[in-house]
Amino acid sequence: MLDQYSVDYGVNLVFIENCQQKNGDALKKKHPQNAAVSISIGHGHFHTENYPEGITHLLEHMLFSSSANTHSECLDQHLFKSHGQTNAWTQDTCMNFQLSCKFSGFTEACELLLDKMTSPLFLEEEIQQEILAIDAEFKLKQKDQARQLLSVQKATCNRKHPFVRFSTGNQASFSAHSTYALQSALKNVHREILMSAPIAICIGIPSANYNETTLASLKTLFYTYFKAKRQPNSFSANNLTTRLSDLPLYKQSQEARYIEIKDTRDPKQLIVSFNLIGDHCNASEMVFVTLAHIMESKHKHGLYSMLAAQDYVYELSCGHKEIDPFNREFSVYLSLTNEGCKEQKHIVKYVLDYLHFIRKSGIEAWRFREKEAQHALQNRTIKHASLLTKCIYLSQELLSQTSATKIANTVELTDEISDHHYDAELAHKGYRKIVDQLILDKCRVYFIADDVSTKQLTPYYDVAFSDQALSLQDNTREYGFLKPRKNPYMSSQNFLVKQQIKTNEIYRLKSANIDFKFYQHTFFKCPNGECYLSINDTQMYGTKQKVLAKKVWLSCLNEFLSEQFFDVDLANMRFRVYSHHHGFSLHTGGLSERQLLLLIEITNAIKGFLPTEKSIDKHLKLLQIQDKKITQQKPFNSLFATLNQKYQADIISISELLQSSDSVDTAALLVQFKKYFNDNYVESLVVGNWSLQAINRLFKQFETRFSNHSNDAKTHTHKPSKTTVSINTSEHIHYQNKECTHEHLIWHCIPLLNEQEKLTLEGGNEAAKTTILTLSARSLLMEKLLSQFVFKILRQKYSMGYLLGVGYKPIGSYPGVVMYIDSPTHTANQIHTAMCEIIRQTTDWLDQNKSEMKKLVNELIEQVTPNEVSIDQTAARAWSHFEDVNPLLAYKDLIIALQEVDVDQLKTTLGNMLKNSDGQLILTQSPHIDSGINMP
Repeated sequence: MLDQYSVDYGVNLVFIENCQQKNGDALKKKHPQNAAVSISIGHGHFHTENYPEGITHLLEHMLFSSSANTHSECLDQHLFKSHGQTNAWTQDTCMNFQLSCKFSGFTEACELLLDKMTSPLFLEEEIQQEILAIDAEFKLKQKDQARQLLSVQKATCNRKHPFVRFSTGNQASFSAHSTYALQSALKNVHREILMSAPIAICIGIPSANYNETTLASLKTLFYTYFKAKRQPNSFSANNLTTRLSDLPLYKQSQEARYIEIKDTRDPKQLIVSFNLIGDHCNASEMVFVTLAHIMESKHKHGLYSMLAAQDYVYELSCGHKEIDPFNREFSVYLSLTNEGCKEQKHIVKYVLDYLHFIRKSGIEAWRFREKEAQHALQNRTIKHASLLTKCIYLSQELLSQTSATKIANTVELTDEISDHHYDAELAHKGYRKIVDQLILDKCRVYFIADDVSTKQLTPYYDVAFSDQALSLQDNTREYGFLKPRKNPYMSSQNFLVKQQIKTNEIYRLKSANIDFKFYQHTFFKCPNGECYLSINDTQMYGTKQKVLAKKVWLSCLNEFLSEQFFDVDLANMRFRVYSHHHGFSLHTGGLSERQLLLLIEITNAIKGFLPTEKSIDKHLKLLQIQDKKITQQKPFNSLFATLNQKYQADIISISELLQSSDSVDTAALLVQFKKYFNDNYVESLVVGNWSLQAINRLFKQFETRFSNHSNDAKTHTHKPSKTTVSINTSEHIHYQNKECTHEHLIWHCIPLLNEQEKLTLEGGNEAAKTTILTLSARSLLMEKLLSQFVFKILRQKYSMGYLLGVGYKPIGSYPGVVMYIDSPTHTANQIHTAMCEIIRQTTDWLDQNKSEMKKLVNELIEQVTPNEVSIDQTAARAWSHFEDVNPLLAYKDLIIALQEVDVDQLKTTLGNMLKNSDGQLILTQSPHIDSGINMP
């Protein structure tokens, strides 16, 4: 249900009822559902040209600080008690504030948020604090390739366009202004927003609470806060749109440019970008999506196929984005091989010639109809959006319609979430207005590599680049291009099967080396399903050579499958092949009608796959590039990889694999590949809209394909066992990485009480299962408790960084909790000291709030109790507990374990973190030789 209200104050409000269905028995009791609100404001970076750069971003931060009737932490404290969350973001033309929590605490949470948004104090000390937080955020993302490209685009566009401004801000940009000047600017921008910016609000209410009294109360609350700052008819449409309509993003001299950007990361990137001018509509969106599908497709004689055949590219993708209401960017992204780097002009010509081929041959009407049908199916059957996601979508949709209609009395909305309404006929009629602009004169080419000649630096991001005219012959060549075929996987019937087994009952089939489980799921009335297939192969693990061979084989395989099954996703199905410790897994999902057939076709393709030597060489080089990239440029990834190696036996590090790859022999790899699929243990989980007859046929197909054929196959018909490792006492491991400019620290704790728990856990037998459940429950509660203070101390008190947090982090068979931070300003010892303060404050809180423990446990019970809104969520949960007799009911054992944890256990484990105890591991990575942590 959807109820909508609008007034003359420029505020529009819509309510939606959360009719979320519950999965299975879900403990046979209702979940207390969350309520949610999204507030969209028609004011963004582009509206503040007369103010300091980044002022809107700073305002976003300040609207969570102290206000007339609240202090800076009160909203966070209330949301912690109400099991809620809040967030905000700022874009070029709008802002958004969002909140969700239990309905019982929703009205108070809204009051706190509204007071902060409408009556901020803008205290000078809090302004400085938030500038440090913004600066830490900037430093975290400063080396992000998308941000760096954006900074180059801003440096090479029309200087009169607001796009040129440094919208995020940092300490350097804000330091050009006094705190008093920033305070005055914040007050002025805030006043402009409250006085005149359009505001669209969407509030989501659980069905049990959706009534006239609730709606009237919330409507009065929101209008009271906003109307107090506005006068009747004070709202007027901002003249930004009018001004932008006459303001080109690029001058004529700034088009047809070749721009080189210096970056040490591999693989090297080539981006062929086009700026499209015009008043774009939803039909334009459909044209962009259809065009991207045609160009990305890996069919024979397509653009990718032609470039890959000449060893020019690793990957090709397309994207589009709105710069302003009259400028859109359509880009082709290409990851280049070494050969491709030498042939950049040739590649750009291929892209331009393929676009010429599309203009000449046209885009047939059936392609838009196919896209429209796919989108309709997706909206109807694939994903059930969360209530908060719906609220955000609807408030943004209402804001865009409100701005366009200058606050019309009524705006048509639906509570069904959809990216865009696709009108195939309208898109087909208007597509030429877009493709006719995809020409050389509108083209900008970006080459991102480390060996380029640069002459300039962008402001703030310090990206080295050079800019020159794009020199290409404006002639076209015929390459025998083709467009993709009609999709053979599109479903037509999409019927629901008759329920044949009880809800939450698992149908199990088993053979010597196959364990198969099926859950018939029609609860959401969606003709969907999910299939997981895990293949354990003795030739894919155990040695560096076997692991490296598997990685190369899977990389080659994924490219092969993407070419063979390139149009599966457009039929509302998907597949993924990924590595695990003892082999690999295949996961398919989406519409059920043709999915089992797809699963078998992909399985056949996998079993019959043997890559060529050329493909092996290509993907070996690509893996070397990717692994070095992970090792050098993603410190958290390498630290967590080290954590995995520490607590899981037989895990081979990236550095070891890199050493092996330097001397690998292609012929030896081919020999290894030919040993696959002789000794397998197979696990499969199928969840969804299928009959038992179809499932029995599928199991027979698996039996046919995975019968072991080796002479000693009988010794390999069991699942590979997990090997446990010893848990050490407190340890600090530091890695020096000169390319890592910040201090990165993770502190992982296995919350052991005593030596007996440690010995039982290390045993890895049946007795360990109970201990694992106990430690899991303890870890979840510690995460909940520590989270109260992590942000408060690390971010608010000491301004140590932007990327930080605490989370439940099981490693292999060992449950645990981890605190982590990326700090551009503090040393590891300072961070460790602050984290010890977090632990002490958490312990003190437990002493003073023992009565709150039951409430925390109940909140976690609600959290771990299934409350899925789609089949893929149910399937993912069941797959993660496949080893349980009934994976769907595994959560019940965890609930019992949560109920058995007491305050004294938690205080003991927190105390253990502050002394030399088992299961404490601190990992750091920084440019420094030694982090110098004072361990206990």
